[in-house]
Amino acid sequence: MHKNPWWTYKHDKYFLPSGKEGDYYANISPGSIIIPILEDQNKTKIIMIKQFRYLFKDYSIEFPMGGKKESQTQEECALAELEEETGYKAKKIEFVGKFFPAMGFSKDVSNIYIARDLVKTKTNFDETEEIETLIKTPKEIDKMMENGEIINGEIIATWILVRNKIINK
Repeated sequence: MHKNPWWTYKHDKYFLPSGKEGDYYANISPGSIIIPILEDQNKTKIIMIKQFRYLFKDYSIEFPMGGKKESQTQEECALAELEEETGYKAKKIEFVGKFFPAMGFSKDVSNIYIARDLVKTKTNFDETEEIETLIKTPKEIDKMMENGEIINGEIIATWILVRNKIINK
């Protein structure tokens, strides 16, 4: 087993229902994704981030998200990531649901929250983060997914779960 501040990687021996033994390697990383909503004269806008992703050597457009520290609840994780990555605090937070983004090799759980009544503070990026803040309408997010600007599967799945809750509030 290997552990770092963001995830645990483990190796298990397991048995199939047929009795055949196998080796299983998995990543375990509970985390939260938060969708910050800005209400601007009855027009809904969403704060997104553009962040460099080392494995792909490119930038990714995402919602604020991150791994949960052992001492945090999922909600605390979401609120911490919101302020760290966007420089906003939320007066209201709503749990929307969760999903498992990669069941074949990971025990990741993505917990989804919507944040409203935002108050501007300041960002507090991790040393390894380069982040730009983006403000988008739901229609712009739809278009960015259609034209391939947003390609992170976790973000696409999150948008499917929250889109109607934001548009039809």
